[in-house]
Amino acid sequence: MQRDRVICIDIGSHSIKAVVGTKSFEGHEIIDATLVPAQGVAYGVVNNVEKFTASIKTALKNVKAKENDLIIVGVSNYYVESFRTPQQKFIAEGKKIDHNDLDELYENAENAYLKVELVMLDVFLQHYNVDEIKGIQNPLDMEGIKLEGIYNIFSCSKKLISNIEQCVNNAGFDVAEFIFSPYYASKVIFTEEDKETGVLVIDLGADVTRISLFVDGAMYASFAVPFGSQSVTQDIKSSYPVTMKQADALKKDFSHALADLAEENAEVSFSSADAWGGRSLRVSQLSAVVQCRLDEIFRGISYQLRKMGLDDFVESITLVGGGALQNSMKEFLEKKFEVPVREAKLREDVFVDNKNLSALYYANALGMLHYMIDEEIEKEANNQSGFFEKISTGLRSLFGSRGSGDDAKM
Repeated sequence: MQRDRVICIDIGSHSIKAVVGTKSFEGHEIIDATLVPAQGVAYGVVNNVEKFTASIKTALKNVKAKENDLIIVGVSNYYVESFRTPQQKFIAEGKKIDHNDLDELYENAENAYLKVELVMLDVFLQHYNVDEIKGIQNPLDMEGIKLEGIYNIFSCSKKLISNIEQCVNNAGFDVAEFIFSPYYASKVIFTEEDKETGVLVIDLGADVTRISLFVDGAMYASFAVPFGSQSVTQDIKSSYPVTMKQADALKKDFSHALADLAEENAEVSFSSADAWGGRSLRVSQLSAVVQCRLDEIFRGISYQLRKMGLDDFVESITLVGGGALQNSMKEFLEKKFEVPVREAKLREDVFVDNKNLSALYYANALGMLHYMIDEEIEKEANNQSGFFEKISTGLRSLFGSRGSGDDAKM
């Protein structure tokens, strides 16, 4: 059955982003997109099937989903697990490394042992080693004795995945594939310069902050902490007699991530949630509450990077997620990490028309869409049957996002 369109769904802490696209004569084309609140989900995990089904239905209705659409769901919740696995093989004397050698390593990584309760989401190549030469991205035609590929494997609980699939099924559609969504953002937001350096992508969501480190375009690591912008809102609510809605408005409209940038004597008035009526507070004090929580979150992230031996690889930071819109977040992170920080922007060359979609919200979903369309192109170039099926292991192991090379998954 031919499928002309792909729908990619990115499930966040408090929202669902869905984009639908196809391959047109002009190039990669976005047909429609939507962002809807996610009910029945926390930390990216379904906790109410009925409510989450309704949210999925709304998202699919908004993008005018059709029965024949291929649906891909991106997963990045706090409970995604990852581990690194080396795969090795010996090369015959005088023989040059070829695609078959890379295929074999990748297939071995795909068959790595997982706990019975887990399902594999993705396998990303980090790099190759040939004998004493380390960190190779493309070892084709090299000679050596031992070829080694270092792969990062991402997995998630079968039950968590099953709950999401059930909700999509309840909405009247089938899921073709679950994938680890944070990787794909790199395909649509990274510049050529980004691909040559170490970039820390910080996705500051509502309940979860996910950190992904890319080195030379390859994903070296990705982990999450169970705190996000909602944690900041909760701290404001705990510090002042306001509702969560008021606290969120104070955070977005007046507070600063870096308290030093708040005007010392500036005040903001608000309606108190207690019996005392109208009140006012200093913006500098409000900002101090915000910075205190952010300091705690990023202290833990810095510790984790040092523990993994990756802190020296960070040369710049790219922000995605709604939390990136916090006033002076860029300045706060530049002071914390002492590297340049920028908000994610979509590359102008990846879609015919990006429909003014913000990379802060849609980077993962659009990256997934771009990847799936590229799979179609590779499939057609190699005369493979079936629309949007996975390309051959050989292409994935060298040119596809799940193998090596500039676009390789890590």
